[in-house]
Amino acid sequence: MSWRRNNTVLTNGSDFTISPPVMTNNQYTGVLRINSLRDEVDNGASYNCSVSVTPNTPFIIAGNDNSSGVTLTVARFDVNHADISINIPSVPVAGDVFNLSCIIVGPPNFVEDLTSVRWTYDLQSSQDVISENNDATLVPVVRNGNIFTSVLTLDPVKTTDARQYYCQATILVFGTVDRTNRDLTVQIPPPSVSIVADPPTGPIYESTSYLLTCAATVNTTIVNTPVTASVVWTDPSGNVIPTDEARRQVIPPTGNSVLNMLLFQPIDTGLNNDGGTYTCQMIINSGNSLIASSRPTDTTLDVTVEDLPPMIVNFSSVGSIEVGQSLTITCTITTVERLVVTPMVTFLKMNDTDMEMFSNLNRPYSITTDDTGSVTNYTLILDP
Repeated sequence: MSWRRNNTVLTNGSDFTISPPVMTNNQYTGVLRINSLRDEVDNGASYNCSVSVTPNTPFIIAGNDNSSGVTLTVARFDVNHADISINIPSVPVAGDVFNLSCIIVGPPNFVEDLTSVRWTYDLQSSQDVISENNDATLVPVVRNGNIFTSVLTLDPVKTTDARQYYCQATILVFGTVDRTNRDLTVQIPPPSVSIVADPPTGPIYESTSYLLTCAATVNTTIVNTPVTASVVWTDPSGNVIPTDEARRQVIPPTGNSVLNMLLFQPIDTGLNNDGGTYTCQMIINSGNSLIASSRPTDTTLDVTVEDLPPMIVNFSSVGSIEVGQSLTITCTITTVERLVVTPMVTFLKMNDTDMEMFSNLNRPYSITTDDTGSVTNYTLILDP
């Protein structure tokens, strides 16, 4: 038994494997294996199997030789003959170690090897991902039958890794490059959140201003793109504090700031009863559609508000004066710092029989306070 392609005798080698004929129930079977089909030589080629029978005894006359042939139709290997995909199993959080897998599935019985697999950020890029990103490494291609797998490892993932990725596979023997692309979404990790009070220590008195600042710490090594913060304040009753209140003023972040403030003007123990536990919930956001917001992070602070202590009142004047001269009388009130409300002071003129408010006498007077708001001077000037 012999094999021919286009009338050329074939032999065992790198292109063909010829198995000797095997007889089973008076039937001989021979197998020709074409180790790698080529469209340029096999498309339209005629393969022929010739059989010649030689008797084992001179008393038997040999029959005529016989043959059978087949003509092959072989299509050129192109980008439609391999299935290529990028596997992204989940949404990584910045800081994770994450693998992207490029899976190339060739036709059944595929025998050729990949020449190379390139990972790039865009189709026309002259540089690979591992050349542009120092945190990216490429694992050698692993083959399992007709399935090839290339793994790109990001260690650690950063928010700048949220972008488009191309996987390009080259099979040199066919002169073809197959490719696919996919977007990678990266989630911002939850920030470290704390509430800072101003004043930070000491008693908090009613009727004073009080400031709470909700601050987040973001790891800019892995969150290396611009971010913003959204914050929700919850009061001790569990109610969300609206952003348009006059007394409890929510001051949102500006620009890329991750600070949010809650200002009491003033804090109260009476009708409003501001004492209790306050909660700040913060989410870190990005304007990039491929960067997912962080999960909400909560932090709390207990606030105790004390009653305003009694004020200290001092009254002073220049002493005795004569009729016609100007007289300056000062009433000094000392209270706690950061007092938001203004004490009401009334000057009274008293004699043996009655008393009269100076405001009814159209006498001019002035009010001055110090920088801390704890000392207020009310000065009455009688001239003459």
